[in-house]
Amino acid sequence: MAEGDNKPHFTATFMEFEGLKETANIGTGAAANALSNIFKRKVNFSLPTIDLASPSEVNEIVSSPKEMFVGVFSSIEEGINGNIVMIMPFGSALQLTREFQDNTKELSDNITDMDKKLLEKIGVAVIASYLSPIAKFFEQKIRFNAPNVISAFGEALFDFILIDLGKVDKVVVIKLGFDIDAIDVKGDLILFLSLDSLNQLLLNIKRKFKRKEEEQLI
Repeated sequence: MAEGDNKPHFTATFMEFEGLKETANIGTGAAANALSNIFKRKVNFSLPTIDLASPSEVNEIVSSPKEMFVGVFSSIEEGINGNIVMIMPFGSALQLTREFQDNTKELSDNITDMDKKLLEKIGVAVIASYLSPIAKFFEQKIRFNAPNVISAFGEALFDFILIDLGKVDKVVVIKLGFDIDAIDVKGDLILFLSLDSLNQLLLNIKRKFKRKEEEQLI
């Protein structure tokens, strides 16, 4: 077998790529509403960016390898093969938890077990809100495991998150930035997909386009 025969390729037409961006954007409104309802503040999400990267390149795309981050991470077990994580700089994660704490008490500079439970609940709300409209759009189930809270430097954090995807040469990275008005909290919601899942997603997009064209002809 030739050296390049077993290497994955990212092949998509312009329409498919635009469809992929639209698909990535479907759940942002629901995710923003979920965070807004929790914090009673306006939440802003950026438009999605989509990259194809090797595991070693992921850190440079989504974070600073030497900065401390907190990630609320979940693997997706049905519908698509991937992982999803809500990631924040350590200071933002700490500020997020302090919104629910008694300010009259001395606050810890570390993420406590109580903070982790709170972040897990927030993560469930955001991840479920983001994935649900995508599942509805494609008329299929997408289930994710209960999230875990991980605190680590960027490089180690993403090494851990990508383990679930197995040994892959390339991974699709769909990133949406967010910030919460009036408090110093910012972060990213990131979906990591295997190339197999990407190809399945593109196939579903093609079917949607075809169905839409057929409906317009009726």
